[in-house]
Amino acid sequence: KPRNRSTRIYRMSVALSQEDFQLRLAADNVNITQGGKSSISVDVVRLSGFNGPIALNVKGLPEGITIEETTVPEKKTTATLKLKVGEDVPARSWPLQLIGQAKANGQQIERVALASHFGIDSEGASVGPAKRDRFSLAVRHKPVFRLYCPEAYQYAHRGTVYPYGMEIERLDGFDGEIIVQTGDRQNRDMDGIEFLTTAIPPAKTDFMMPIYLPETMHINVQSQSQLYTQAYAIFNDKYGDRQSVLVLAEKRNMIRTLPPVVKLKSVDDRIKVRRGETVTCRLALERTSNFLGPMQVTLLDSSDTACTAEPITIPARATEARIALSLESSIRAESFTVRFRAVGELTPGTQVISEAQVMLDVED
Repeated sequence: KPRNRSTRIYRMSVALSQEDFQLRLAADNVNITQGGKSSISVDVVRLSGFNGPIALNVKGLPEGITIEETTVPEKKTTATLKLKVGEDVPARSWPLQLIGQAKANGQQIERVALASHFGIDSEGASVGPAKRDRFSLAVRHKPVFRLYCPEAYQYAHRGTVYPYGMEIERLDGFDGEIIVQTGDRQNRDMDGIEFLTTAIPPAKTDFMMPIYLPETMHINVQSQSQLYTQAYAIFNDKYGDRQSVLVLAEKRNMIRTLPPVVKLKSVDDRIKVRRGETVTCRLALERTSNFLGPMQVTLLDSSDTACTAEPITIPARATEARIALSLESSIRAESFTVRFRAVGELTPGTQVISEAQVMLDVED
């Protein structure tokens, strides 16, 4: 007898072939905006020669949503359910079931559509069942405002916070606060450009969007920046439900950059300092005739470097300054870099910003 012999039991079922069908959905969710339309694609698997028509019905559908073309014709293996949502349907989520009914083998049969969810890997495996017998219908709240800006090139210096004029069209009486920020999708590299998040007060329809253009962007090149702004609002709808709406600007912020008008520099690239002592950093301000005003200098990243420095003001037309930098006695780093930022006003509403850094070598 062979060693390590194992015994295996196989079970086999034999039955007469029966006409049947299965319904499958590509996804387990559908999103529709109030007053909008969408569709659901249905795949039909016909078994054992079944070719008859199939009536489709959605179970759990809320009032105000209608469906067109609810029958799969004879021999067809695909169908499309067209959904239309009324404007007054609440912006909520509903669990639904798609049920198919047909006559086969002399009797009425009913099958529930199975939907694939997102928790399936490339081989079709998942934690738990790979198919669900229901899908989710999410009705989104319709937009309560639109966002615009002039899509024509404006000129701004690098190293400034440029105020770009924008407009809001409020819809259906919405007058709540709106938060404006950088668009989460851009059509090109922003090269360090930052939108300063701005809160628009209730009822206001026009504002200036502050856009920071780093002094280091597009060196020696006149940039053509094409930017996208987005905005969102959080509010309670007429049903008392908490809602949020995100809107992308319908036009781009178009900016051509000009050279910086001022540059902050450190006179000494490296400075030796002892722990627990104060050292003086010498700063220089290279000005152009476009900017002669005062600037306030502050230390950046002080929480990371265990350094402190009181802000100083460089007077109008001045080109030199000194700032006292204090090191904590507990600092462990042997050498590190600190950054200073100078901020002034180029024109009313337009800030000018320049930064400089210096390396500190810590001695015992």
